[in-house]
Amino acid sequence: MVRQAHHERNIKISITYTVRPEHACPELVEGSKGFVTFYDTIMVEPFKKSCAILRGKRKNGVSFGCVCLFVLLFFVFPQSASALKTVQSTGIGVILQKDVNAARDQALKKAFSGAVEETVAGLFYFSTLSRYNDALKEILSHDPMEYIDRYRILFDRREDNLYKVEVEAGVSEEKIKRKLAEVGLIRYEGKTLALALFIQTRIDQGVPNRLMGNKEDFTRFAAQQYRTRGFEIIRDPVASEESPNSFEKLRVNNRLTALQGRRLSADAVVLGLVEIRTAKESEMPAFEEDFSVKIWVRAIRSSDAALLGIREGELMIKRTASPFMVRQLIRQKLDALLNLLGEDIRKNIQ
Repeated sequence: MVRQAHHERNIKISITYTVRPEHACPELVEGSKGFVTFYDTIMVEPFKKSCAILRGKRKNGVSFGCVCLFVLLFFVFPQSASALKTVQSTGIGVILQKDVNAARDQALKKAFSGAVEETVAGLFYFSTLSRYNDALKEILSHDPMEYIDRYRILFDRREDNLYKVEVEAGVSEEKIKRKLAEVGLIRYEGKTLALALFIQTRIDQGVPNRLMGNKEDFTRFAAQQYRTRGFEIIRDPVASEESPNSFEKLRVNNRLTALQGRRLSADAVVLGLVEIRTAKESEMPAFEEDFSVKIWVRAIRSSDAALLGIREGELMIKRTASPFMVRQLIRQKLDALLNLLGEDIRKNIQ
């Protein structure tokens, strides 16, 4: 781990390195076995060949080699850690059936999870405890290493029937914010992506009117869902009239869809279709009296008509279902597909 602090013209660098005992001063390694760890503080004058060892001077080439390496990394390959939070965390694993490796893995996972948990707690103010718990549950449901860009182990050893590990981890606040924004728990403060939406509803003639009641506006529903996930929604319609004919023209022509997206200053256009059919027209097993709902959504990038993602799904609805239940089932399925498509958009938009 390297820490730097500016002192006028010079830079102070603390380094940690490990050498074999035979390469170190005899008085420092008396009674030691294996490798020996040293901690040095050096002052480096930028772009000059000279450097002075201020503490723990060594009469070997290790210190100078480390100095040259770190100077090269800092001045030739500068690192930006503005989006990383450095956290120290401890994990403990229980050794069962003499399986030390499994206990160490368990301790590491707990340490990494603790580092991520501390970062989540310090990032946001949550109005309620349940909202914080929801955020934490969402983040920790994934591998904690998804949010850790770098780490080093500070403490790593067995103590009786326990294995203890302490780590210093660089946790990406950016990745945590994006994940929480995707599930609607926060509004992402980075670049807001603008979406134009057009989701058509088609109901076959064989489907009774009572099944849906009033025709559902799934475009408005999708707008609400994407807005909570941190997207900006263009209110103007994608087509001049939201008719089946207009939708079909966009469905078969990605370039026309992208053109409409540029006209609306949208980053991408999301097209979708909710189609309710009689069960006999579906490939899914069901009674003839039941009904099939087939849904697909896809996103087209406005700049070049590239396909950013497409998601499809189908569900069966009992003929005895109430209009309220039908709407709820369709909304749940559509929301799941919209969520996956939103992840595709964020991943592929660049």
